[in-house]
Amino acid sequence: MITNIIDMREDPYRWKKVFAVIEPTYNDNSAGGDQADKTVGLNVFAIEERGKISLAEAITWATDASGEVTLYLYNMK
Repeated sequence: MITNIIDMREDPYRWKKVFAVIEPTYNDNSAGGDQADKTVGLNVFAIEERGKISLAEAITWATDASGEVTLYLYNMK
């Protein structure tokens, strides 16, 4: 389940091919931010990445991940 999206694309209108990374949202826990439960999806994965996928595919992939994830989006080089 996506709980946060960080869009690092230089051109936010590129959607056919992106580089996507997911990681457990609890890695983002910091003072002042919302806190994700560290036991949700614990030890399922550290970080996963996929390249040359569409924005829609990246969102579906992150939504289907076990636990709460942050989806990072980057331009494909």
